Amino acid sequence: MRVARAVGTLCLGAALVVAVLGPLRPAPATARADAPCAAVVVGESGTWTRRLVPDFPVGPRQALSHAVERTVPSRQLLTNGQAVLRSTDGCAWQEVWRLPDAPTADLPVSAEHDRVLQVLQHPVDPRRVWLVVAVGQGIAERVDAGLLLTPAAAEQRDGTSTVVLRSTDGGETWAQDAAPPMPGAPGVLRASPTHPDLLLVPTASGLYRSHDGGRSWTLVPAALLLPGGGTRPLDGIASPVLVDVAVDPRTPQVLHGRTSVPVVSQDAGLTWRRVVDEVGAFTGPFLSDAPGQEPDLLVARQVDTTSPVEELLLGDRLATRAPVGPDALGGVPWRAAWTSAGVVVSTWDRGNAAAFPDTGLYLAGRDGSLLDIDDLALPWVRGVQADSVDAVHLHTRGELLTLSPTSGPTPAGQVDLDPFDTGTPAPPAPAELRTPARLEAPTGEQVDLDALLALPARPLPLDVYFLVDTSNSFEPDIDAVAESLGDLVDRLTRAGVDLRAGVGELGTREGSRYRRHADLARPGPSLVRGFEALRTGGGDEAHLVALHQTATGAGLVGTTGPSVPAGQAPTWRRGALRTVVVVTDTAFMDEGDPDAPERAAVYDAFARQDVRVVGLEVVRETGDDGVPGRYAGVEAADAAGRTFDTPARRDFEDVAAATAALAPAGGVDCRGNGTTEIAEGDPLVCTTTALHLADLSTVAAALRRVLLAQATPQEVTLRVRGDVRVVQQAPAAWTWPGIDVRRGHRLPARGTVTCPDEPGRHLLRLSAAVAGTRVASARTLLTCGSTGGPPVAAGAPAPDPVPAADGVPVGTAPTGPAPAPALPPPALAPAAPAPVGGAAPAVGTAAAPAPAGAAAPGTLAAPAAGAEQADSPELARAGAQAGAQEDEAAPLLLGAGLLTAAAAVGARRRQQSFQHSPQISGRPFRTRTRRTPR
Repeated sequence: MRVARAVGTLCLGAALVVAVLGPLRPAPATARADAPCAAVVVGESGTWTRRLVPDFPVGPRQALSHAVERTVPSRQLLTNGQAVLRSTDGCAWQEVWRLPDAPTADLPVSAEHDRVLQVLQHPVDPRRVWLVVAVGQGIAERVDAGLLLTPAAAEQRDGTSTVVLRSTDGGETWAQDAAPPMPGAPGVLRASPTHPDLLLVPTASGLYRSHDGGRSWTLVPAALLLPGGGTRPLDGIASPVLVDVAVDPRTPQVLHGRTSVPVVSQDAGLTWRRVVDEVGAFTGPFLSDAPGQEPDLLVARQVDTTSPVEELLLGDRLATRAPVGPDALGGVPWRAAWTSAGVVVSTWDRGNAAAFPDTGLYLAGRDGSLLDIDDLALPWVRGVQADSVDAVHLHTRGELLTLSPTSGPTPAGQVDLDPFDTGTPAPPAPAELRTPARLEAPTGEQVDLDALLALPARPLPLDVYFLVDTSNSFEPDIDAVAESLGDLVDRLTRAGVDLRAGVGELGTREGSRYRRHADLARPGPSLVRGFEALRTGGGDEAHLVALHQTATGAGLVGTTGPSVPAGQAPTWRRGALRTVVVVTDTAFMDEGDPDAPERAAVYDAFARQDVRVVGLEVVRETGDDGVPGRYAGVEAADAAGRTFDTPARRDFEDVAAATAALAPAGGVDCRGNGTTEIAEGDPLVCTTTALHLADLSTVAAALRRVLLAQATPQEVTLRVRGDVRVVQQAPAAWTWPGIDVRRGHRLPARGTVTCPDEPGRHLLRLSAAVAGTRVASARTLLTCGSTGGPPVAAGAPAPDPVPAADGVPVGTAPTGPAPAPALPPPALAPAAPAPVGGAAPAVGTAAAPAPAGAAAPGTLAAPAAGAEQADSPELARAGAQAGAQEDEAAPLLLGAGLLTAAAAVGARRRQQSFQHSPQISGRPFRTRTRRTPR
């Protein structure tokens, strides 16, 4: 049996963070050095990644509690009881919090006596993190010695209290106040998967509940109603102590707990009833926490606390009973995490090494079968967690480990995906801003300032979020869909697109209505894991719910189906082309569902985020009406150059039109066969058949053409800084709205500069920006009147004007010494419309390597007189006068436009375009001087 079906390549993506730890325990495998801080061991149960616990700034080097973000497992938190460390790659750690030296009224904890026992990260909203601190005499000594406060350590309960601290930004910062201590030592803190503000923690004095994320706590008044035997240690009342509690992942009012026996509450802990009639010693409950899913539950039973585990009880009502054979399970279950293959359980000796000399790590199937998966003969595994694709993360006192299961044949309804190509996209050719090197005018008079911005084709950063239908109808196809989308990602990456991709589940009313499996990120292991987390099931798709949650991340409290946790919208980049690709085979199924939003609300939510929704309809041979023959209908429509009309297509044409996802000039050939099915301006909804899903070139190539064809109008601006007055004449405010940056442009600008009444030199700094991101800079030295310095040639040549078609006339430069010729700019891509189809050229191809002498990374795109400017004492003096703050800002180049010098100048250049002296369209640059009106 396998822990899960996701493979080492995906789980290692977040956890391949290590080099060889040193000598490893013997294992039925070979070890290899794979990363700078981990050892990788291939064992019988899967691939193990082992990392030593890092050094802490204070306290012992030990892992007391370890939290791994479920969907991005490279983000982790770790505590040794005194300090909390945070990592974004599982390798480099940074301290984010530590116990204060002394308690305060707001924060009643201290490093002298108290210790952090648990770090809990919410399973759905990773921004929410909590620390559980045990406060009291004797705590620090016991924990620092490597001993834990366990249910068996009853002597440590008296005089101990519990404090919970909170963070709302993933553990980066922590609230500086806490609720008053709760009497009694803490049990395990639990959070409701569907209601992140609902927390429960049992202590020796009872069950405490928070409805505000841990800011305040109240005691649930139910202690005397608990079934089972025992005496409360704090007040001596003959009532059992609730040792553990877990929240149902579907209904937060349902709680599973344990006193001396398993108990359940249907009213949030006000009343409880016993679940089983058997007597004995029990451990658990170990409850799955996947939101909206049918809960899995495990409880283990012994005859008494010193005897081996005799029976495993599984299922929502513990109805499955599985006897445990002699020596089948060493020790007693301690921590557990559910995966798609069962529950991974670590065992401990219950404080009695004589009775339980062996502990280990096991996989228990839902039928009660047991498999020893401890390939490494590990010491006591103190923590077990599973991420979103079933990789299991564990920690001992000295190690952090990840178990990535070995892959096998892909079951129907599941996904097995190869790793993505992870090459760095080639940067676009840089923009160049040309202005006169020098201008000269008498004091009190005006002089024209002409500029020319050469803006090469620069496709916008592309954010693509795939929303995939996981209903039962996709069971035979889901792997092919994921392969096709994965191939699309590889094609876009190889094309040099600055891509971020994520994947979400368009689920059903019977299961999970919506779930984000991978947030937007560079294609890599997290995206692989996201695709492999897709599972099919159910029949009533939740289209409107899933679309609305994708747009808003608002969450949903379900009444007709499962709830949807909040915070699952994609994290879009500022300035990126934001696109959702929806893959489905049916029309909106939840229209009319009281839980579903109206269409208008969905469309408005996408519009507010500037997100376009592109449809990929999978047509099946038999439609929802039961009539076959749809494959032939698709082929006939395609041959006729039109689309095949279906209810699903009409729905997604509606949402595509509402979000401005429209075909560009020339139309779109979705299938790459020379036929333009989608006319210019029509909604972008492509059609494929289930027969063609396995044809990666058809589906992936079509989507690539569609995504790259979307128009990307952006605002281009030109700004000037200096200590003289500049009037921006043309264009108005030096702003060009609605520039399609996929194609190259030459944008001229004109302004007038007024010299002050006193002679002097003034440095003008000009910068160009696309959508607020700076892409090019230039400088002009203005000399007003006689300054008494060396003579300056009036009006060094400036850039040639563009043809009259660009709409703004420019003048000529006066005579004077010609500067050294500049490197010509990259060739600008033509803008002739063509069908977006098989043979159409890709938009925004990468520039060729730069010639010798190109600028170094991070330098400005220099004007033609750049060398002369650099050596000019006049420029140097003016730059000093301009102020240090401007000098600091001058070299900054933000955004994707100027990433490296490797693409500083493209290989295809127009040799005459931007020489300072040669003319364009027969008109030389000129400088005019006008007297300022008095």
